[in-house]
Amino acid sequence: MTRLFISICRIFLISFMLCSCEEIPPVINPLPNEPLLDTTRQNILVEEFTGNRCVNCPAGSTELARLKETYGDQLIIVAIHAGSFARPYPESQNDFQTNSGDALLNYLGQPLGYPSAIINRKLFPDEFDLQLSRSLWPAFLMQEAQKLSRINIISDITYSPLSRNVQLAVEIQKQTTEDAENLRFSVMVVEDNITDYQLTPQGVDTMYNHRHNLRDMLTASTGNAIPSTWANGEILERSFQYTLPEAWQASEVSFIIIIHENGVQKDVWAVEEIDLPV
Repeated sequence: MTRLFISICRIFLISFMLCSCEEIPPVINPLPNEPLLDTTRQNILVEEFTGNRCVNCPAGSTELARLKETYGDQLIIVAIHAGSFARPYPESQNDFQTNSGDALLNYLGQPLGYPSAIINRKLFPDEFDLQLSRSLWPAFLMQEAQKLSRINIISDITYSPLSRNVQLAVEIQKQTTEDAENLRFSVMVVEDNITDYQLTPQGVDTMYNHRHNLRDMLTASTGNAIPSTWANGEILERSFQYTLPEAWQASEVSFIIIIHENGVQKDVWAVEEIDLPV
């Protein structure tokens, strides 16, 4: 009886083990029908409003230089000399004021104080103005740095040192089905590292290094229109020719390409900077 009982137990145990070891196939999620989203981070445009008679503006430029070290190429800065503080000194070698800069100041709004900058032309929650004081820059930059690219910008540039002629070709591809109110296309011409007069808390610095200076625009200050029928995946082409003034340092010139809204909201959708090849 005991042997029979043991045999029955063995049969039961073997059957239980066989059932327990049944292989469960892995669960495979089907691939989505939609294409994968582009996970490239969107660049950030900072438009710094400044002037060589603005005693507090060097502190703002120093803060932007520090933030540039943090964000690298993702942060694109342009210094716009406009307003009452932008008048050059009699001894100044450069007049940084431009018609485009004055138009941008009127278009984007006057600062209530300096230093002041606009980040991606966005009106942030709880803010009543696009212009932002220096203490707000780090937090809002961190927020904008998390955004994913919605537009792909590809640019090609050629330069002839003899004629100082520039040819810029740009392709933009929409990578979202999101619609916007009146998208525009802007191109800025920037010259970096210009030594000239600047008022500082210690007095007038005759050898101040002016960074990221807006020199001109190849488009209207409010941008050139993009067709409202621009569809997801569609590529638009734009081309420009420009002759650099003799006084400019070609090795310090770059072009900033901006896709932005032009309605109640003026948010920047994409921005790229391309250096002049010299």
